[in-house]
Amino acid sequence: MTVYPEGGVAPGLDLGPIAGLRPLDELPADAAAGRLDRVLYQIGNSAASHARTFRMACRLPGIVVLHEFLLHHLLRELALGEGDPAGYAEELRYCAGPTGERAARQLLAEGREPEPWAFPLFERLVDRSQAVLVHSEFARRRILESRPLARVGVVPMPCSLPPGAADGVAARRRLGLPPDVPVLASFGFVTPQKHLEPALAAFACLRREMPTARYLVVGEVSPYYDLETALARAAGGGAVGSTGVTVTGRVSLETLHDAMAACDVAVNLRHPTGGE
Repeated sequence: MTVYPEGGVAPGLDLGPIAGLRPLDELPADAAAGRLDRVLYQIGNSAASHARTFRMACRLPGIVVLHEFLLHHLLRELALGEGDPAGYAEELRYCAGPTGERAARQLLAEGREPEPWAFPLFERLVDRSQAVLVHSEFARRRILESRPLARVGVVPMPCSLPPGAADGVAARRRLGLPPDVPVLASFGFVTPQKHLEPALAAFACLRREMPTARYLVVGEVSPYYDLETALARAAGGGAVGSTGVTVTGRVSLETLHDAMAACDVAVNLRHPTGGE
């Protein structure tokens, strides 16, 4: 196995003795020389992390693992970051036909950007790929709605706590949480789509019956989301600290595992969704 990391940044894990590490730009030559049996791409909705890999996957088709079917932000940032609104508009035309054409005209004439979830923009990559792997049946069905002849398979995300990390009592001790209080938690990048407002409103009702209950918001907060206002509403005009809500910000992987082991109920709402 040979790994071609985006931007030359090596993955932060032990790849084992059989793994080689080479620049992404050398992938086409290695493929042409027959040194590769298959090319497997990992692509998510981020130009900062996946732009070069996206372009390589379109140039040199292989099997693509889509972390989510929504690629709109990647392609928007890629085009607009290079001062190419016409390229962004062309992607809308290619992926969404007449509807995308109208959205493209609005973009170029008025600067009105379309709703990302209405135009996920995965179509060009799917068209160029030999096959696509996703992590849910929901994502597979959405891709097939636009590209019914695509080869799309589902591989569940192998997400589990490592051995020894599931001890909730020890995890609570490390996090400074009492062993006998109800703990709820939400995990991941905090955006408006995570709908913390209804979750916090429900938690406020729970606190009236169970005053010791705690709610952990575990993850980095998007700069485009006003979490402070949401917390103030949950506090009902009182001090935010009195709500039982703790916002951790970005944490280490070990602390993330501790929070998962420590909570009684995980509340992960998401709408709209890109199949993350």
